[in-house]
Amino acid sequence: MQRLGVLGVAAMAILTAQPYSAEARETSRREAARAQTTAVSLEAAIGDVSWTCVGDRCVGTGPKRLDSMMKDCRRVAAAIGPLQTFERSGRRLTPRQVAACNRLAGEAGYVLAGGAGPR
Repeated sequence: MQRLGVLGVAAMAILTAQPYSAEARETSRREAARAQTTAVSLEAAIGDVSWTCVGDRCVGTGPKRLDSMMKDCRRVAAAIGPLQTFERSGRRLTPRQVAACNRLAGEAGYVLAGGAGPR
């Protein structure tokens, strides 16, 4: 009887863990618009997300994760400059949230792969 209880707990742990491991393999799309248009195109890895920017439009793809959208936004804004919009998997930050993201990104000090970026 006690053996069944241990197996039940083990099965529950496996069932609970599976959505997270499956989610870790999924990718999500992120979109951002820079506050200022630039003629310089950019391809960069920001964390584990690959970003491509042309003009003021940027698109990133990377693993789906449980981090907050604000944290993602701050990483991007710190690396490529102030943003006008930020969206991940179809969910968009409000203009007020994007303003906070830009303000906080100035304090974050993230750096692009290759050493370019703020600070």
